[in-house]
Amino acid sequence: MGRDKLAYLITVMAAVSFVTASIAVGILYFTAFEQQKLRLVEIAQSQARIIESMANFDVKYSKHDHPEGAFGSTLSQITQAHKNYKGFGETGEFTLARLEDGKIVFLLSRRHASALGKLQQRTPVPISGKYAQPMQNALKGESGSMIGLDYRGEIVLAAYEPVKWSDHKIGIVSKIDMAEIRAPFIKAGLITGICAIVAIVFGAIVFVSATRQQIHFFGRGEKEYDGEKYTATDIRLHDTGKEKKTSAALILLSVAIAIGVFILDISLPLGVAGGVPYVLLVLVSLWSPVRQFTILMAITGTVLTMVGF
Repeated sequence: MGRDKLAYLITVMAAVSFVTASIAVGILYFTAFEQQKLRLVEIAQSQARIIESMANFDVKYSKHDHPEGAFGSTLSQITQAHKNYKGFGETGEFTLARLEDGKIVFLLSRRHASALGKLQQRTPVPISGKYAQPMQNALKGESGSMIGLDYRGEIVLAAYEPVKWSDHKIGIVSKIDMAEIRAPFIKAGLITGICAIVAIVFGAIVFVSATRQQIHFFGRGEKEYDGEKYTATDIRLHDTGKEKKTSAALILLSVAIAIGVFILDISLPLGVAGGVPYVLLVLVSLWSPVRQFTILMAITGTVLTMVGF
C-alpha cells in the first residue's frame, strides 16, 4: 500500500473517531448540564419554601424568644443548621443574603469565603457590581438559573430564588463552579482521544500487515509456494482445502483487550465513549484466518459496551 493511501486511511479513521467522540461527549455534557441546572433550581426553591415556612411560624409563635424578634429567631435556626452543612460536590453551596442600603449582605457563612480574605468576608457586595450576579437577581425578586460570576468572581452555574421573609428583601442562591461540571468531561475526552489514537495507529498497523502479503502476492503472476511455483488461483484453491484456526495467542490477546477496555469503560462517567477502544477487538481479529472470529469479536464489543453503560 502506498504512503499516500495509508495516510488517507489514517486521516479518515482519525476524522471519524474525532467526530464520533465529540458528538458523544457533547451530548452527554449537555445532558449533565441540564440535570445539574434542574437540581440547583430544586435546591434553591425547596430551601426558600422551608425558610418561608419557618419565618411564618416564628412570626406567630417566637416573636419574643430572641433579642432580634422573629427574624433573629428564624435566622439563628438557619445558621445553626448551616454549620453542619458542608455543601455538595467539591464547590457546590447555597448562600443566603439580604439587601441593606443597596448592598448585598450575606447572612450565612460561605464555603469559599476563606479565599477572599478577612476584610472581604465582612465587606458587603454592591447590588450593582459585577460580582454575586445570581444573588443580585434573587434580591430583585427574580427566579431562575444562569451562568455568571459569584461573590468570588468565579464562573458558576446557579439557581436563584427570592425568599418572602417579612418585610426584608432576602434571596437564596444554589450554585456550583462550571469548572467542576466540565472537569469529568474534559478528562473523559482526553482519555477517549488517547484511546482513539492508539486504536488508529494499531488499526493501521494491522491493516497494513493483513493486506501487504496479499497485495504483494497478487501483484505478481506467480509465487513459489511449498517449494513449487503456482499461480494466485492455484494457491487460493490450495488454501481453501486447509482447516483454518485462530491461534491461542490471538484469542488470549483478544480476551485481554476486552477485559482492559471493559474496566476502562466502567471507570469513566456514564455513557462517555469509553466503548470506542472495543474497535481494537475487531482490528485484532483481522489477523485471524477465520472470518467468524471477527464477527464474534464485534458482537463481544457491542455486548460489553451495553453492559458497561
